[in-house]
Amino acid sequence: MATGLTSQEALSLLSSQLQSTLSTCSAKHSALTWMSEAWLPGSVRSLFRLTSMVFCLLLSLALMATRNSYPEMVSAVVVLLMVVANLMLSGWESYQRSVEVYRRVQRLVKVVEQAAMHPAWKAENYPHLHTPLSASIVLQWTVRDTNLVNLPWALLVKGDIVLIKPGQVAPGRCSIISEKVDLRLEQGETFHTDKFKPVEKSLLPEFKSSLSPQKFLLDETPFLSELQVVLDQASHRPLSKLTKQRHFMISSVMEYICTPLVLVLVLAWNCVRHQHSWSWLSGHPKYQLFLTEPVSATLPLLPLLLPAWWLLVNTAALANVLAIFRQSSTITTNSDPFDDTVETPDMEETVPAVSWPYTRDTFWSCLLGTGEHLSRTENILHCLGSVTSHCCTDKKGILSWPNTSPEKIFFLKSGEKQTETEEQSQSENGEMDVEEEEQTGKVVTPEILTVTHDHKNPFRVEFDDPNWSRHLPSLKPLGLSVRLNTCNLDTEEKYTDFYNYLVCESAREPLQRPGGDTGMPDLLPIPARGCLCELSFRIGFNPEVEAGWELEQQLQTFRPVVSDSPGTSFTRNLTMAKLKFPFPHQVGVLARERKEGGLQLLTQGTADIVLDSCVDCWTGTDLVGLTAETRKKCLEFYHRCSLTSYCSAFSYRPVTVRPPWPGTVTTCQYMELPPNSSPFLSQATTQSEEDIDRVSIGSCGDRSISTDSGVFCSSQEVTACLETQCNQSFLGMVQMQYQARVDMVQFIDLLEKACIRFVHFSKENELRSRVFSEKMGLESGWNCHISLQNPDLATAPSIMYGRKRVTKKFSTISGKGRHFLSASLPAKMNKDSRFLDFPPWGDTGRPLLAGKESHGSEESQVGSTSTSSMLQYDMSNRAQLPAGIENIRPHLEEMDNVPLLVSLFTDCTPPTTKQMVEILQENGEVVAMLGSAANYHNIRIFLSADASLAVEPLYPQVCQHVPVFIPPHRGIAPTDLARHFTGVASSVSFKREEDVSVYHAIISSRRHVLAIRHGLQFWMSSSMFLSTVVLMSLLLLLPSPLSPPQMLVISSLYLPVLATASFFSAHDGNIRNISTGKNSPILCSRATLCHTFWCYGLRFLPALVSTSLAHLLSTIHLQTQCKDQVNCSTFLTPKLSFLTDTNMTFVTISVVLASLSYVSRTDHLWQYKPRRSWHILIASLVVVVVQLLYFTVRMVPDHMDTIPFWAWVVHLGFIPVVVVVNELVKRQEIKLNVRFQKRARLDFNTKLGINSPF
Repeated sequence: MATGLTSQEALSLLSSQLQSTLSTCSAKHSALTWMSEAWLPGSVRSLFRLTSMVFCLLLSLALMATRNSYPEMVSAVVVLLMVVANLMLSGWESYQRSVEVYRRVQRLVKVVEQAAMHPAWKAENYPHLHTPLSASIVLQWTVRDTNLVNLPWALLVKGDIVLIKPGQVAPGRCSIISEKVDLRLEQGETFHTDKFKPVEKSLLPEFKSSLSPQKFLLDETPFLSELQVVLDQASHRPLSKLTKQRHFMISSVMEYICTPLVLVLVLAWNCVRHQHSWSWLSGHPKYQLFLTEPVSATLPLLPLLLPAWWLLVNTAALANVLAIFRQSSTITTNSDPFDDTVETPDMEETVPAVSWPYTRDTFWSCLLGTGEHLSRTENILHCLGSVTSHCCTDKKGILSWPNTSPEKIFFLKSGEKQTETEEQSQSENGEMDVEEEEQTGKVVTPEILTVTHDHKNPFRVEFDDPNWSRHLPSLKPLGLSVRLNTCNLDTEEKYTDFYNYLVCESAREPLQRPGGDTGMPDLLPIPARGCLCELSFRIGFNPEVEAGWELEQQLQTFRPVVSDSPGTSFTRNLTMAKLKFPFPHQVGVLARERKEGGLQLLTQGTADIVLDSCVDCWTGTDLVGLTAETRKKCLEFYHRCSLTSYCSAFSYRPVTVRPPWPGTVTTCQYMELPPNSSPFLSQATTQSEEDIDRVSIGSCGDRSISTDSGVFCSSQEVTACLETQCNQSFLGMVQMQYQARVDMVQFIDLLEKACIRFVHFSKENELRSRVFSEKMGLESGWNCHISLQNPDLATAPSIMYGRKRVTKKFSTISGKGRHFLSASLPAKMNKDSRFLDFPPWGDTGRPLLAGKESHGSEESQVGSTSTSSMLQYDMSNRAQLPAGIENIRPHLEEMDNVPLLVSLFTDCTPPTTKQMVEILQENGEVVAMLGSAANYHNIRIFLSADASLAVEPLYPQVCQHVPVFIPPHRGIAPTDLARHFTGVASSVSFKREEDVSVYHAIISSRRHVLAIRHGLQFWMSSSMFLSTVVLMSLLLLLPSPLSPPQMLVISSLYLPVLATASFFSAHDGNIRNISTGKNSPILCSRATLCHTFWCYGLRFLPALVSTSLAHLLSTIHLQTQCKDQVNCSTFLTPKLSFLTDTNMTFVTISVVLASLSYVSRTDHLWQYKPRRSWHILIASLVVVVVQLLYFTVRMVPDHMDTIPFWAWVVHLGFIPVVVVVNELVKRQEIKLNVRFQKRARLDFNTKLGINSPF
């Protein structure tokens, strides 16, 4: 068991456990669920309900009861066949939806089985062991194939041996492999080292032994719990907007209202007609009054072919969108599709062409439900076609580059000596020590060089200053330090162990100190040193420089920060403020020059502790002593950078003797300095009885401290190691930041043009998140962000909007002999970070904390006053937006809707993110979620969204010259396999480095959804028109203008053909700039009815009038031909049949002309482009030609006298009227739509709540 599992054993076990879980969940699946969803009248997702079946059966029986006409009998059989087909189709579709996720998991099992058949993965196929931590990626050190590898979380199985680092969160339920210690950890529980060594803090510097990662045995397969949630909740996603509209138009209006209403009305009216013999033609048969005519009026209202059309069109559109995702990587463009410096409307309008074979295969895969794609439980077509909020849960590797890039370089240079007046003035203000100035005789001034990174390669940097080379003497020592320390791969292993130790220290439970505070600040160690190879190369150091140096030793030192003043709420307020500063630490390397044998100490760390170790600074030409003023400027730069980014300081000194730093190859020793000691190194050999907190080596004497407290070296060895790090020369600082990807910046800009709000759920605090959101182009002014972190009841009052009017002041004893607070952190943080900038209007330029207020020693004043201007950074919440996820809903109910309009949510956790997504959906937002496929926390968030896109992020690199992993020659890579696990409930899964155009997929989906909606509207309005034509004729006491077979041909043949052609030809010029509206419940209001009758009723009004009038004239004409006949209806049967054929022909022409107006809602008929609209043109021509051929064949024999002249005039004369009226209606519709879009754009851009000052 010590060797762990092999890859084949782990994958085989994982496959069997997946299959077992799938079988268990499948056994709980009830068939009644999908059957009720398929056929019950109340089902919204059903394509063909039992009510439709009942109506169709009644009409079929009515047609069979006539027994007088062969066409009616054929029509009855066709209707019955359609009923059976629709019932089977609806049931099959519902069943496919219920088992879709199960089939997706079955495909996943097959992928795992195929991976198990390939040769075992090698160590280089996994991510690098020392891959920098990233919130977007969850990796776990695991023993596989006797090798220690960095395994993706999803591939962990029961029985795996995992190595959990101190301070790391357990990946699953596990127990330690040890005979001495009994320790069990649950998933999400932090591994503390308290059971392995006592937690004691000494007032003296001491060495702490590192704790190597401990071996744990996994007691469960972590992914199985997530899989059960996926199988249970995958089908519970909210209804799409298009599905609601289909249900409203086809079911609520046509099936539940119009069909029974028309049927009852026709039967009642025909009863009256039969009672009073009201008819233009005598001898009207009863079977026509009570069987044929009700069927003719009701038949077009039934969804006979609509279920099949809906399924095929939706699947074709979905296949096209999925093909766009897959084909984007092979598309080459001449220009950057996200370059906003060039207006390229064609780029925004044109959707990349996709190959027909791939689309065909995707179409059949979605239609047959093979599990390769999700088309029923999660329809990405419907979501992207009406999306209003495009959300993202992860930053690193998706929104930004995975590694930090240098932004600014801070160093010191020689300046001109100041005049006596300036020196005296500054001395009076307490800003400079004149005595020190006189001793040095030189003045140093800070210099800051800004650096710009290449947007295609984050490691490549360029100096913004064209004359930067004049600063090379100051930059070269810094570049050498980068080569030998920061980017030296030989130091990475021990640095990783030291980093883990700092994580454990910062995540430890609150420490109780005598007479002190019980709270420990939430400090974060610096995430990673970052790769600065390119910066060093620009300065002039090639990678070959490392060959001239030999690494001798590594020195790691840290200093915890614990408040020890009874009256100080420093740590409590710091935690409340959520300004997480790096844990004070430094890492030094002793490097020996191979040629001359000189020993050099190169140090990198946080500026607070590095500055304490320095006594002078390098100015490019000479060493100059560090004055209080210089330290203040350095700390001010460091504090500003640490608030929003990451900053590393560098120092240097030559060493003559190698210090006796303890430790072996396998174990590391770290020097822990007393909490809040400052400055500790420059006074290492000076005993100060006045200040007990200062490092006081001399008081130790020659005694040895017991090993129980973690100190195992004599005081002389500690002193020697401490003195080695003293008297260093300050070189400079480098500010690093995660840079936003250019394609994401332009993507967000395009989303805003399309009225789609980009929402970032950031895991970082408000300040860091807000600064990065500005880089992405998100709004950062009024109402810009909301924190989802629950207010801390222990440190802040439970106020919904977080206003804290009363704050406690620090009450410490001032004096030079006292020093309670470290210079590593701001000393006056007694306000919540959201209210750091809360002055009255007009006083925003005044510092909140005056520098003259003294709390602590002189050194503390330097650290605290340097932050006075830093605290002017505006993080205020003047709009009184809610703080905490539990306050969002009360705010929406009682205040305003501003939380729905915010683009940035900070301090997010997976549960709060999921809750916020549900709140957005409750208020009509359509949420598309973009998240990391390497972060298992996103699985449940993906389930809550309308649709999700799982993206495998870019992995951070230890160094740009070290690849993350090497893909295997055969089979799938571990990271790719893990992506299939996390994206099991996602519609689309792809890699970040792939050239996938999500924007083009959104535009294509929007075009398809609008086309389907227009097709439904055309189908519904045409069906209502056909029914109204019959109803109008019956009200005029005329025979039915169309027979049931003719109605069946038009409604089940012509309408589907025209609707399909309209779908393929549909286009709108402003498709990328319109608002699709919210996914709100559809209500039938008076305004909606008026708009429907005006917009759709007027289109068919000329055709209704012309058909009814011509039918009336023809009936009157036929009446004159049978004056002597008792039963005119029987006598004129052939002529009435030709009359219905004539009516069918011109009704078909009217429907075809009306269909042309549904192709585009922004262009008139003469603005159509044949290359775009050839589908509808050809379909219309074919339908009209087929109908005219049939009509011509019917007219030639002996029916020329059936239709009177004026009836022909009405039929032919109203054709241009139909076209003109349709275009006039469209003109008004365009104007109305323009007004609606302007209002929607105004609502989208307005975020002013009830607390707005404007």
